[in-house]
Amino acid sequence: MSILALGSGVAGAAPSTFEPVVGNAVLCRDHIDPPYFQNYLTTHFKAPYKTEGGAYWYKPDGAQLFGMEVAEIFVSNGAGQVDFLGVIFNASLNEARQRLLDGPGTSFQPDSVEKTFRSPLGSHLTEYQRTKSKLFCVKYRVGR
Repeated sequence: MSILALGSGVAGAAPSTFEPVVGNAVLCRDHIDPPYFQNYLTTHFKAPYKTEGGAYWYKPDGAQLFGMEVAEIFVSNGAGQVDFLGVIFNASLNEARQRLLDGPGTSFQPDSVEKTFRSPLGSHLTEYQRTKSKLFCVKYRVGR
């Protein structure tokens, strides 16, 4: 039992459920429940290293999503009127866009904002710090 507890908090120990759980959420294919994701990410990648922009930020050292290294994951803190989950890839915008098309088959078309692309389900892909890319899904809360 203690081996499992230690293993779950080891940096880079992404669980086998990482791509279906986080991947479907950032592609807006699934529900985003901030408390669930906060618990999931803390369990597998330790406590968030910062709180910024209404989100908790995690460093999933070595985790891969859709064949790209994930530098950071962020999830809304639940305080606002939207729920969101996103990842920062150590991949350029063009590389991320192509890998998302080749892997999960999600196409991203230009949005009205420069260097921002949007999928048919509403996820956003944008450039981040000139050499990375950010993929995220935002959902408005209704009735809470």
